[in-house]
Amino acid sequence: MARSANMPLTAVEQALHGELEALCAVEPEWLSAHRKSSWEKFGGLPTRANEEYHYTDLRQRLRAEPGDSGAKPRKSPIDMSIGNLGDLLISIDHGRVTLQSAAIPSGITFTTLARAIECDRPLAEKLLARENTECGALPHLSAALASDGIDLRVQRGHAQTIIVHNRTGGARLSHFVELEAGAEAVLIDFNEGAPVGEILSHQSTRISLAQGAHPTHLILSANELAANINGVDVQIGSNARYECRAFVAGSALARFDFKVAFAGWNAAADVSAFLLSSREEHIDFNLNVLHGAPNCASNCAIDCVAGIQGRIIARCMAHVESGANGTNSRQAIRGVLLGASSEIDAKPELRIFDDDVKCAHGTAIGALDESAIFYLRSRGIPEIEARMMLLEAIAEMFLSRIVPASGRELFGAAVTHALRNVILEDKPNA
Repeated sequence: MARSANMPLTAVEQALHGELEALCAVEPEWLSAHRKSSWEKFGGLPTRANEEYHYTDLRQRLRAEPGDSGAKPRKSPIDMSIGNLGDLLISIDHGRVTLQSAAIPSGITFTTLARAIECDRPLAEKLLARENTECGALPHLSAALASDGIDLRVQRGHAQTIIVHNRTGGARLSHFVELEAGAEAVLIDFNEGAPVGEILSHQSTRISLAQGAHPTHLILSANELAANINGVDVQIGSNARYECRAFVAGSALARFDFKVAFAGWNAAADVSAFLLSSREEHIDFNLNVLHGAPNCASNCAIDCVAGIQGRIIARCMAHVESGANGTNSRQAIRGVLLGASSEIDAKPELRIFDDDVKCAHGTAIGALDESAIFYLRSRGIPEIEARMMLLEAIAEMFLSRIVPASGRELFGAAVTHALRNVILEDKPNA
C-alpha cells in the first residue's frame, strides 16, 4: 500500500516509525534493510479506501496519543490459572518470549526470533518473511517491527499440547508454527495482557501443515489494550485438518485477520468464534478461506453478542478457484443485540469459480427473547440471571465445539465472566 505524499503520519504512525528507527540503529545492516523494506510495503495504517475489508478505518480509530489506552477497566480481571494444561508452556512478557517449561518435550523443536536475530540469520529471515503480496498492510508492519516471536515445529507422528501465554500485551510478535506429516497439536494462545502504556499490540502467526497434520488452535483474547491486532495465516496440506476456536473480548479495538489456504487435496478447516463487545469496544473478525485444491471442506461459525455501545464486524469469505471441484463450504453468523446502541455487521460471502461445489451461507441477528425472559422471571429468577441463562445457552453452542475438556473449562470460565460483566453494565440496577 503506497502512502500519498500529502498524507502526514498520525501520532501512532510516528510512534511506530520511531520504534523502527530505534531498532535499525542497533541491529545489523541486513536486518535494518529488511525492516525498512517491510515498512515501505506497510505504507501506513489501512483505511476503508485502500483495503478490501471496508468496515473499519484503522487509521482513523488509532489517532490517540501513544500510551493513551482507550480501554476501560473491567470490574475484575479474568482470574484463571493455566497450570499444567500443556506439555510446553511459553510465556510472553512485555514482548519477550520465555520458555517456562523445565525442558522441551520430545518431538518439539523450539527457538525464538530474538535468538535467531542474534545467531541464525537464515531463520530470522524466514520468520520475518512476508511473501504474499496480497496479505495486506498489517503483516508487513509485523515484519518491520517484530523483535521476538516463536519458531515451533511438532515432528512427524507426535502429539503435543502447547500453551502460549501473553501476560502483558503491548508486543510486536512474529510466530511460525509447523506441523510435520501426521503430527497433532493443541495450541492454546492465551492473551490476557492488561494495558502497559502501549496503544497498539500486533501479533502475526503463520501455521504450516504437512500431509495429515491436525492442530487444534484455541485463541482466548481477553486483552484490555487500546488496540489488539492479530493476523493468522494457515497453509493446509493434503489430508490435513485445521480447527480453530476463538473467544475475543475486552479490547477497545480487537482485530483478527484469518487467511486459510488449501494447498492439498482432501483437507479441511473448521473455524468457530465467540465475539463479545460492549462499552464502545470494537471487534473485527475477518476470515478468508481460499479453496485452491479439490475435495476440501471449510466451515465457519461465528456467534456475536454486542452489549451497550458495542460494535462487532464479522466477515467470512470463501473463494473457490476454478479446478477446486468437490469443495464443500459452509458459513453461519449469528448475533444478539443487547441494546439500541449495539451494532453487529455480518457479511458471509462466497466467490465461486467452479461448478462442482456445495457452498452455503447465512446470518441471523436479533435481540434476546423478551417472552423467554418474562417466563423465567415469572418463575422467580431475577432479570440478570434470566438474561445470563439465555446468553449462556448461546455461548454453549460455541463451547461445545472445544476440545480437549481442559480447554473447554478454561474458555467457559472466561466466557461466563465476560458475559456477566456485560449484563451488569446493561442492567446495573436489576
